[in-house]
Amino acid sequence: MLDHSQRKQAETMLESLENSVMLHVYGSEKEKTEARRLWEFAGEIVACSDRITREMQWMENGRSNMEILGQTGRGIHYSSIPEGGELEPFLKTLQFISGQPLDIDRNRLLPIKQMGIPCRLDVYVMPECPFCPRSVELCNQVAMASDLVQSWIHDAVWSMEEAEKLGVRSTPAVVIDGAVRWVGQMSLDNLLGVLSPSEESWATTLKSQINAGSVEETMAMVLRRPESAAALAAILAEPEVSLRMGVLRVIEEMGDGYPEVTLSLAGPLCRLLKNDNPQIRGDAAYGLGLLGDKNTVKALNDCLSDPDEDVRDTVEEALEMIQEK
Repeated sequence: MLDHSQRKQAETMLESLENSVMLHVYGSEKEKTEARRLWEFAGEIVACSDRITREMQWMENGRSNMEILGQTGRGIHYSSIPEGGELEPFLKTLQFISGQPLDIDRNRLLPIKQMGIPCRLDVYVMPECPFCPRSVELCNQVAMASDLVQSWIHDAVWSMEEAEKLGVRSTPAVVIDGAVRWVGQMSLDNLLGVLSPSEESWATTLKSQINAGSVEETMAMVLRRPESAAALAAILAEPEVSLRMGVLRVIEEMGDGYPEVTLSLAGPLCRLLKNDNPQIRGDAAYGLGLLGDKNTVKALNDCLSDPDEDVRDTVEEALEMIQEK
């Protein structure tokens, strides 16, 4: 598993461990091959430091995984082998959980602690993904900084069936409470944004998916969680054209076949018809045409006298679209 250079990297980084660390492998009877690979990997890491030990526990059900236990507690699980670029954040996690100071400011996690609700971050990665290591490092650090958070790292191929059910189509993908909440390159602000209880957290999620070019993933999210639909309208009010075009593509794909989404999206789009920016007014009108909700006809009719010619043209087009549907 570890080649010569990786073994040297591990030995160097693990020299500074302050306290002992345990790699506890939970082996599922249904995933014996994966369990043995995790056990073998743990053995190679143990050979790199006399402060690391390992133990095995077999289970009848569940997913084979390796939990990291140390000075700062528990809550870090790997259902994957930290290969390639994933090795360094794994080694950093061993350093942090042995007692070294985290890179993040714990005070920034106060909103999460104030919620008082346990949270599990499931991070789906691929060894060759350039953005996955940073996402893993951030999620692991947040889990170590808050006893309310757990971090589970999954190999997207090993967990392919599970990933498909969740709607994971690209990596890195961060899943929270069964919903894909972030896709692609991630910063601490991004992670805290999707963990926030505020309404803006859904907009943060959907923007990440739109920026990743995943219309299907965005649509799947909105259909799974209709309460996130209003965030599409919020994004449509932003100045970035590519984001607005992405929102319209999502609405077009959904069309008028999902009344629960239409009901939660039509109102916010109607309010955007009064936006100061004529481009946003036009996009909102076009979005209403795509939804095809006849209850929005009055709001659109009121805009036929809009001072901007392009907006008036779009409103007329939207009314025709609704009439056709």
